[in-house]
Amino acid sequence: MGLYLMKLTSDSLLKDGDTFSLNACAGFTVINAGDTTARIGYVGEPLDIDIPAGERYSFPASSGYAFEGEMEIRFDQTGTGLVKIFKYVAKLNETIR
Repeated sequence: MGLYLMKLTSDSLLKDGDTFSLNACAGFTVINAGDTTARIGYVGEPLDIDIPAGERYSFPASSGYAFEGEMEIRFDQTGTGLVKIFKYVAKLNETIR
């Protein structure tokens, strides 16, 4: 049995309503590099995960599982900010034997 390949990707979110995909994502980290609290959640659902300014949160998937769907962001007060997303994305059907 081989190992599945992964690649590290990143996104930057700058304004309310910006989105990022989690499809085939085995884990991701959200870094709030701005000056205001950012809120994230799945598109169409409440944005109930708060990331305070200067904080980072990691979301690892359980072994053998991956995240799916799309998330969006909203910034408290200003409507703008800087959040960086680093994702570990599975390269489906690619393995090392």
